[in-house]
Amino acid sequence: MMSRSATAWKCFRKLECASGEFTGYRNTVLHAEIGMDHSRSSTGVDRTRRVASLVQRELTQIMLKELSDPRIGMVTITDIEMSKDLKTAKVFVFGSGPRQELQESVNTLNHAAPYIRKLLGNRLKMKSTPAVQFHSDQILEHGEHVMKLIDKVSTVKRES
Repeated sequence: MMSRSATAWKCFRKLECASGEFTGYRNTVLHAEIGMDHSRSSTGVDRTRRVASLVQRELTQIMLKELSDPRIGMVTITDIEMSKDLKTAKVFVFGSGPRQELQESVNTLNHAAPYIRKLLGNRLKMKSTPAVQFHSDQILEHGEHVMKLIDKVSTVKRES
């Protein structure tokens, strides 16, 4: 019979990207063996963040080197929201051009999402590759709007 630590070690799986860079271990079975409540531990959140970071890095490389569609303008990945089961990734992108150009880029990226998922699956060493959904990120536009409102309020206060 194996010791508990030997069994736990066999349950670890390496998470790594296509370049073979080590990003962490997957240890969900370890929690079940020791008796910890996995839903309350922070490792699920940590793993989600780690996988989101890995997906963002690989998607950036795919968009730079693999995609050559001219309809995809200069876009930047600003954030990725992973589902808890790691099967869906919402990718938020921002472009420096007009809003219409950004929307065309997002539509083109969503049209190419199955191909991008395939390329991502070739680069990631995961049990399942997350489905990718692209969304335009409006956080910067909201930030600018808030700054204009603050400036407006401060000028009104100065005048009175």
